[in-house]
Amino acid sequence: MKYGVCMKKQLRSGLTGITLPIVALLVLTTNQFAGAADGNEWTVILKAQQLKRAFQYKGSQLNKVVKVDVVYRPSLSDNEPKEYESLWCNDGKPIGMQRKGLLGLERGKLLHINVEQKANTEEENRAIAFALMHFSLQAYHRFCPIVTISVPDQTFDDICDALRRRGCEDYAQEVETGHGGSVMFNMQSFPSRNARRLYFRNPNGSDD
Repeated sequence: MKYGVCMKKQLRSGLTGITLPIVALLVLTTNQFAGAADGNEWTVILKAQQLKRAFQYKGSQLNKVVKVDVVYRPSLSDNEPKEYESLWCNDGKPIGMQRKGLLGLERGKLLHINVEQKANTEEENRAIAFALMHFSLQAYHRFCPIVTISVPDQTFDDICDALRRRGCEDYAQEVETGHGGSVMFNMQSFPSRNARRLYFRNPNGSDD
């Protein structure tokens, strides 16, 4: 099965079957500083970089390729992060993955995701949106809540929009309609610290 088809199946069937109570998330967010004292918090870093020449050859349609490296480490550690995987997207759609090691996270750890970008392009934004949804599957399978997702100020709105095109909706809208969400994305801009909460709701998003 091609990687793009496999990921589409995971995003359409896996996310909708995973439920995390809102109350539990709020309690975990409130007590996050207590967790930091015993090494319960981990930082996951998504490093996005557009590859302008890597796939340029006659007849190639891969002209908007972005590589996203996923690394992680304990939040209180200064050690070099561990490599987990690399993802490749073309125009926001997955075309490849390289797993570099096992995800060494125990069940129940609290996660903070930091997004780093080279060029702040639309292609990078769309690839990051895919990477966030892809990694959220693995986090929730381990019962590891994603407490915050920190995104650069310059691309904060654009990445939120890219998540919406993949089927996410705003938290306020969910409250108004009375429907709970399957997976919540606690977005936070950096350094201005503007906050926005999105839910994955629609498995038939336009950017899949």
